[in-house]
Amino acid sequence: MTRDMNENQMPHGERTAWRNPLNWPTGIWVLIAGSLVMSLPFMIRTAMLYGISDMPEPFDVVEFTKWDVPEEDNAFTDYRLAVEMKSKLGTIDIPWSVEQAMNRPWPESEEALSDDTLLAWMQVHRESLEVWRRGTAQQKARYMSPLRMSSTTPLHVIQEQLNFALLAAIEVRRCLKKNELDEAFRWGLAILRAGGHTTFRGNLIQGIVGSALHEMAAISIQKWAEHPEVTSAQLMSALATIRQDELLYESASNILKAEYLSVQNTLTSGEWRETPSPSGGPKSGFTSAAMYFAMWVMGEPDVTRRLYRQMIANYLREIDKPISRRTERVGSSELNLFETDPAFPLLLGQMKPREIDLQSKRSFMVKQLMPATKNIDIDEVILRRRVRQSVLETLLAVKAYQHDNCEFPAEIADITPKYLDRIPQDDFHQMGGTLRYFRDPCQRAAVWSVGPDGIDEQGRVLAASPPNFASEKTRLSDFIRRKAQSPDIGFWFR
Repeated sequence: MTRDMNENQMPHGERTAWRNPLNWPTGIWVLIAGSLVMSLPFMIRTAMLYGISDMPEPFDVVEFTKWDVPEEDNAFTDYRLAVEMKSKLGTIDIPWSVEQAMNRPWPESEEALSDDTLLAWMQVHRESLEVWRRGTAQQKARYMSPLRMSSTTPLHVIQEQLNFALLAAIEVRRCLKKNELDEAFRWGLAILRAGGHTTFRGNLIQGIVGSALHEMAAISIQKWAEHPEVTSAQLMSALATIRQDELLYESASNILKAEYLSVQNTLTSGEWRETPSPSGGPKSGFTSAAMYFAMWVMGEPDVTRRLYRQMIANYLREIDKPISRRTERVGSSELNLFETDPAFPLLLGQMKPREIDLQSKRSFMVKQLMPATKNIDIDEVILRRRVRQSVLETLLAVKAYQHDNCEFPAEIADITPKYLDRIPQDDFHQMGGTLRYFRDPCQRAAVWSVGPDGIDEQGRVLAASPPNFASEKTRLSDFIRRKAQSPDIGFWFR
């Protein structure tokens, strides 16, 4: 016969023994230990996520992604067709680099040109190049919606833009050699517009490629502007045109928004877990499963998703401003966040920059996914493009002044207000100064920005320095050293 007995009915000695854990049965200890082991991963994950606010989206995603472009109006319809046509022709080595295309002497005859295979190469790709230029004439372009992009999205059409731009740059040189000035400018403008199309609602890679295209366009248009038969009217018309077409380029903030959506798609879809075996062979299922579980315990991918959202919210507040108007940079060199502007309250759930920097140490994935890396800083890339555009506009205005007055202006202010409404601001200047200008006794002139380091190198720029500047070996070595560090951004021209 069994009899129920609660604790109050137990004799005093038995109650005392039960309260001592050392007297508990082994089965109880096994149960407790098992419960702790089972709950430990959840406790660690909770601790890893603790303190990282899960704020709402840092921008209006619907508004940012609602733009759609019909296929018949989309420049990428022609760009894709041109890439397809080019790929069917097989691979032919490009005989010239970008620098050679823009700076080496053009052959004196078609026979000499064919000797280094360039003419034959251009003829092979002529049809696809014309299709590509047809695409540059479109007003709208969209490679892909950011809502569909991730780390595995193929970007070969984007990368091929550089090859077509090189062909167009060579066409600029050919047309200038034949005094076909209007055609030469149209090819240079095609490169400029392709760059803007490439950046539209584009991610980090698209922004970088677009800026590279802009640089190629700027060099091509500079070569065109230096032609002695280009008139003042043509220069002013070109100035108005490139001002209008520069509006095709996306801002740094929009590129960060597209990159943010691409990263979030990667984290949500699980593509971040696709890490092949170091030996190149198939992944071990057990090892991969163990790795995925360990990452989950460490709070991933939610830790990275939350931190990345916080980082983007911080960048979006300041990234489109000139350096002189930005708040101070804070945090580690890896994140390089902006200090909070007291004039603008934080968004709901937004963390302060130093908190983001501190919490980022929990995730090794953040440094791999952040917009600024060791080799590429999208902020500097876009600032370079904006400054290069201002320099190019100023160059055209200065050249127009030269045509009208038979000499370059003595001071940069002389081109206002007839040729430019105002002297463009140098977005790299720490104090908000304007672009720099110099005219030397040999009737050469220069327009430049101080560049990313904020130090005025007196016009020691990457593109086409004065012909006699490097005549002394000591000055040449100094020029190369400074150029490797951080050159000014601008042009010398005649």
